[in-house]
Amino acid sequence: MLYAITLTYLHNQDELAHHTAGHKKWLADNIVSGNIIFAGPRVDGTGGYILANYPDDDAVKIALSEDPFILHNLVSVQTDAVIAAIAAEPFASHWAKEAVSLSIK
Repeated sequence: MLYAITLTYLHNQDELAHHTAGHKKWLADNIVSGNIIFAGPRVDGTGGYILANYPDDDAVKIALSEDPFILHNLVSVQTDAVIAAIAAEPFASHWAKEAVSLSIK
């Protein structure tokens, strides 16, 4: 199942900085394991966004509970399970085989 995860900062950058290395390691570990597809900061600077692939809601909750930003209550989290109904061909072939594929121009 795909998950759209929005993190919203609850603290200033100085407080976040104490856990940024751990957060980035958590992201990298989950990318290498195939669970996080991509992650990055929101353009408005208020938090971050993660697109993830986990087997079910329990698995994503367990994984998120290990993120230092979440563990230390530095962010609020909104997690939405999503179905990829249409996607760029490379995306669909790897993460959303059931989706209609369109080639990128």
